[in-house]
Amino acid sequence: MPPTGTTPPSARRAAPPPPPPAAWAAAAAVLAAAAVAGGARLWGIGDRPLWLDEAMTLWFARQPFADLWGYILTLEPHPPLYYSLQRLWLAFGDGAAALRALSTVFAVATVPLVYLLGRAAGGHGGPGRGLAAGFVAALLFALAPLQVQYGQEARGYAALAFAQTLILCGGAWLVRHPSALALPPWSAAAPAAAWAAVAGGAGLSLWLHNTAVLYLGVLFLFLLAWLTAAGLWRRQVAVNLALAVALVVLVWAPYWPWLWHHARDVERDFWIPAPDLASVLKILNDLFGAPYLWRLGAPMIAAMAALAAWGAWSLWRARGWPLPVLLLTALAGPLAAHLAVSLAVRPILLTRPLIAAGVPFLVLVAAGATALPGRGKAAVAARVAVMVFLVAAQGRAFGNFAQSFAKEPWDRVAAALRAEVRPGEPVYVYPHYATLPLEVALARDGGGALDLHPLPAPFPGAGIRSLPLTPQARAELAQARHDHPRVWLVVRTQYDLDKQDDAVRTVRQDRRTADERQIRQLRVWRFE
Repeated sequence: MPPTGTTPPSARRAAPPPPPPAAWAAAAAVLAAAAVAGGARLWGIGDRPLWLDEAMTLWFARQPFADLWGYILTLEPHPPLYYSLQRLWLAFGDGAAALRALSTVFAVATVPLVYLLGRAAGGHGGPGRGLAAGFVAALLFALAPLQVQYGQEARGYAALAFAQTLILCGGAWLVRHPSALALPPWSAAAPAAAWAAVAGGAGLSLWLHNTAVLYLGVLFLFLLAWLTAAGLWRRQVAVNLALAVALVVLVWAPYWPWLWHHARDVERDFWIPAPDLASVLKILNDLFGAPYLWRLGAPMIAAMAALAAWGAWSLWRARGWPLPVLLLTALAGPLAAHLAVSLAVRPILLTRPLIAAGVPFLVLVAAGATALPGRGKAAVAARVAVMVFLVAAQGRAFGNFAQSFAKEPWDRVAAALRAEVRPGEPVYVYPHYATLPLEVALARDGGGALDLHPLPAPFPGAGIRSLPLTPQARAELAQARHDHPRVWLVVRTQYDLDKQDDAVRTVRQDRRTADERQIRQLRVWRFE
């Protein structure tokens, strides 16, 4: 029997969690962080020209729904859901700012989810610390340059981050309330919201990006390991899990034939280069580092990594291992899975499908800051100082990003062509899909149309992967050399699809290079 005045360990473990912070304080924290996130993403949202992928989004969004869910599935390797949402969003306009604002909506909608995760991870020190951890995590997410970049880009990655953070929120609730797993779904006490978050986020992410299956696979392995290690397998638990998986599979099943089709195409021919140490380190820095703090970057990486480790350890000691291991799995597992596929099958490793991995990292950083040891006013002041410093440093990183980040300079290419191309002179563009951002840039400057000729055929003919010049394209170039004293050629050189400079050599056969300029990854030639 324990000594008088002490509490048995079993009773301490069974003690109810601390009450949640006042509703008004939580709402104010979420609204403030959401306002910061929205402001950061709307700042200069329409200033930069649409780059290639965004121009392709605009082209896809302008197609009929029947084509988006039919013919275009044979061309575009990504699922059609985001383009369908963007097509509806065109009701607000098709300018750069309007087009990108859909991603801002998803990014702002992610803020309350990040807050909930931060509150769960930092709440073991009391409701005040939970609120502080949630607020700091939400602010760090709101100002993170990588999250801002994709929160103001007309692509589906902000939506993907929202969907995968939704999964993580539902999963975090379930691991903190394991007894709810055994409740039948028809029970009034069943955690319907948590299951809906997991299943709904899974279905949404699968319809947004093909590699989402790797994210879900990693979390599913964690779920199986947790249920086994914690001895939670019951008949009803297995039934609930099977129902959730079946629902996700059923929702995703119509896309399977196209997924198989694109997987085979990717295995045969894809543009992503093989990963090396430099590219992996860059992705790590983008996701978990401080890429826009420059000289302060290395110290910040060390400090944030230490705080994240301390946050995970403190949470483990206070609440057990399931929640911190779930967060660490969502942090490192997707990157490991993408790297494994890239090394074993075909390179797929890029930063943008992995941006949701930055969320649990920021959550653990915030939890670590609120869990710094010490009592009394001095310790509280130190924790507040650390949190303020983290948010200020992230704000500085955002400011540097806003000033220095640049997209493909199609506006500069359009201006150069507009100033120098004479009426009737042909401008050939390789590959053909590079015509899309060039046309958008030319339309934006308000001038007349130029005589653009996509190579090897008008988009989307000839597909969107390797694009060798066809005999018809060579014949057209030969005729242009014969008919015009000056011929222009614009080439997007990134990933070097035209490895032998076939287009350049074909035009240059009987012409001299009168002018050549490199505008980042875009090259412009004038042949005479």
